[in-house]
Amino acid sequence: MTEEMLPRKKLGLLGCGDIGRYHLLAYRDLVDLVACCDIRPEAAEAFKREFGFVRSYTRMEDLMADPDIELVDVCTQVSIDPNSLTNSRFAAVQAGAPTGKHFLIEKPLAWEIDSAREIVEMCDRAGVRLGIGHRFRYTSTMNRAKELLKSDGYGDPFHAVYLLSHFGWSPPKPYARRPQMTIMEIGIHAFDLFRYLLDDEPTSVYCVTGRGGMRGVEDGPGDTHFDAIVKFRRGCVGNIYLSIDNYVGRKSWQTNWYGEVLVECSKGAIEVAGPDDESTLRHAGPDGRVEAIAAEGESTGFRGLMVEMLRALRDDREPTMSGRDHLNTLATSFAAYESADSGRPVVPRLFEPALR
Repeated sequence: MTEEMLPRKKLGLLGCGDIGRYHLLAYRDLVDLVACCDIRPEAAEAFKREFGFVRSYTRMEDLMADPDIELVDVCTQVSIDPNSLTNSRFAAVQAGAPTGKHFLIEKPLAWEIDSAREIVEMCDRAGVRLGIGHRFRYTSTMNRAKELLKSDGYGDPFHAVYLLSHFGWSPPKPYARRPQMTIMEIGIHAFDLFRYLLDDEPTSVYCVTGRGGMRGVEDGPGDTHFDAIVKFRRGCVGNIYLSIDNYVGRKSWQTNWYGEVLVECSKGAIEVAGPDDESTLRHAGPDGRVEAIAAEGESTGFRGLMVEMLRALRDDREPTMSGRDHLNTLATSFAAYESADSGRPVVPRLFEPALR
């Protein structure tokens, strides 16, 4: 993803934790760092010193009232309270969108589809842009896979596979206390990647969830692994296997954070696999010749998120990972849970149109 002629925006960061750090390390040279905010004063002050923010806040309302901020990166956790109005992401947009601030918000946007839709509509009413942190789309190998699938050389996708077996990750406490855990924290990336790479929408989801021996969630109700079969409008069938129960702990035995992706098409196949910084795309066309392309540049996708957000602001358009597009990824994830509960395939309640 090129970075030509990107506008520099004045940025405010909400949430000075691990995810906020990953975001800043990837893109801080692309924006002007105005202010950071966290309810923990020591965390906000530490980020101010480390990254060079002009000022820090401990109240979200103060960050949203800051007249110098043009773009807010929201890296807080989603509230587990069923009352969506207590969601810090909801409250941030409610306070900041009317002042003209644009938003980049980590996924999932909300635990409830109605709350997520209201956030999208608030941004629409205010005329501001909303992007969602689906960073898996923006690694160099996934970008190249998307380009190849859009070309004429591979034909129509008919089968897709996503595999992620991870060791050593422990969910944030709010996730560990919910019955919806692994799908909403990590699996949502798999559903989003299928929608993005295939440029298609799901018609049904069949899912089975389970719990293994993952440390740190022994007393929680949430899923720690799941299998899903996703059917798409144009006929492709996707299979997802995702587990955070892997106890092996050896890099050679586990996939990377972004999973292994295989898309089989009528005239060829495309595969992305390998450890984070060594991810490789392999593809083969009708002639059977296999070509491998190694990952280039920043491999986490966080920088690509900000590049796309800035490009959308420059061009006055929706970002490809827009809030509206996220509603369909969210609906697919909720359909997976509904299927797991009912034991039957479920049709996702999609919103039209979604943009990619």
